[in-house]
Amino acid sequence: MKVAIVGSSKATFNQAEEEIRKIIAVNKPCVIISGNADGIDSIADRIAGEMNVKTIIYPPKTKNWKGYKERNSLIALRCDKLYNLVLKKEPKDMGSCYHHKVHTHYRSGGCWTENYAKQLGKQVMVIEI
Repeated sequence: MKVAIVGSSKATFNQAEEEIRKIIAVNKPCVIISGNADGIDSIADRIAGEMNVKTIIYPPKTKNWKGYKERNSLIALRCDKLYNLVLKKEPKDMGSCYHHKVHTHYRSGGCWTENYAKQLGKQVMVIEI
């Protein structure tokens, strides 16, 4: 099974480690797909390596929305299941994530990838950290 782990580029190792280890453990044997960005992508790659799980990395060809969108589309197309790890908002910061009706987290490129994966009929989970 190919499992995409995407999410916030602002997430820290301490925020994401426990959830990513759970995701990998629950889905073993699997291959982890990520996008080579800071935050969730690089943390997922690091933890997969520590857990002896193969990774497939899709870096963007260009560092602009066109390149990120192309990369995110590949991730959604090539995965069987996608986890989007998002940063939880404090109640005082509640506002909008342009991809979700419930606005309890900060938006990220992972939200775009999540919505595209849903359109493709992929299994998608959102985890607030």
